[in-house]
Amino acid sequence: SIARAERMRADSIARADSLARIEQARNDSIARANQMRQDSIARADSIARAAQMRADSIARADSIRRAEELARRPRFHFGVGGGVTLPVGDYKDSFETIGYNAMVPIGVEWPNRVLGLRANLSWNRLRGKDVTVANPLGGTITVNGGNLDIYGAMADLTLNFPFGTTGGSSFYALGGGGLNYLHPTASGSKNESKGAVEGGAGFNFGAANLALFLEGKYVYVFGTGGTDANGNKIGKLSYIP
Repeated sequence: SIARAERMRADSIARADSLARIEQARNDSIARANQMRQDSIARADSIARAAQMRADSIARADSIRRAEELARRPRFHFGVGGGVTLPVGDYKDSFETIGYNAMVPIGVEWPNRVLGLRANLSWNRLRGKDVTVANPLGGTITVNGGNLDIYGAMADLTLNFPFGTTGGSSFYALGGGGLNYLHPTASGSKNESKGAVEGGAGFNFGAANLALFLEGKYVYVFGTGGTDANGNKIGKLSYIP
């Protein structure tokens, strides 16, 4: 009887150990399944990150390619401007120190924004001074010498020195020639078309699609000269718009 009880106790312990091993095996299986699930999620995340990195790399390559294509294309521009006009040389004695102007530049720049061509349509007004002249009836009288309106159509070569991003700010120099149509308002004066040359420099400030510019030029007009209201000989017309 004692032996049977001992065997029963041993069998019970064996069964308990077996159940414990089964439970441990079950827990181990669950742990392995969870680990495999986590490994699968990690692999999926790694694949997603690799796919995103590849997409980002392609996007960067496309962006660089588009920027390079834009840099190779000619860039056209159109603008409006205005400011003061200063007569120089002999003409500064016949006109007020400061006149005014308006201009419309239309141009194109080649790849890398270094060389370009520009057409300038402009209007300048030099304001006549009041001068004292002899009165045929005796004494003197004061008369206005009349204004000089100058309508210009010029073509310039531009040389640009960018110091910003593509299409951004730059310093530039320009030079060229064309025609000036002279329209004096003084009585008895006649209109004339004359050849002219110009040179100057300026700054562009801004971005690709919108910019401000500050520019100065010297314009020399051929075939001009004559006498002022006092009969004094004056030289060739030149001005700074």
